[in-house]
Amino acid sequence: MKGSILPHIIKKMVRMEDAERFDESFTTYLELGHYLFAHSKATDLHQAEASKALQEVQMEVERVQAKVDRLKVASKIQTTEVEHLREVLWREEEASMGLRAALALSEDERKKAK
Repeated sequence: MKGSILPHIIKKMVRMEDAERFDESFTTYLELGHYLFAHSKATDLHQAEASKALQEVQMEVERVQAKVDRLKVASKIQTTEVEHLREVLWREEEASMGLRAALALSEDERKKAK
C-alpha cells in the first residue's frame, strides 16, 4: 500500500516484547478500523454524488427526448402542409396553363376574325 504505515509498524513490532506487541497490535487494529471506516464513508459519499449525477443526466436525456419528439411532430405537420401547398400550386399551374391556352386560342380567333 502506497503511503502505508504498516511496514514501519511491523518493523517496530519485531523489536517489542509480547505485552508491547499486543498493545501495538490493538492500536494498529483500531487505526485500521478507523481507516476502513473513513474510506467506507468516502465511498458512500462518492456513490451518492455519482447517483445524483446519474439522475441529473437521466432527467436531461428525458428533456432532450421530449424536445426531439416535439420536433418530429412539428416536422410531420410541416411536411403535410408543404405537400398540401404543392398540390394547390400544381392545380393553380394547371389552371394557369389552361387559361393561357384559352387566351392564346382567343387571340388566334380574334386575329383570324380581323
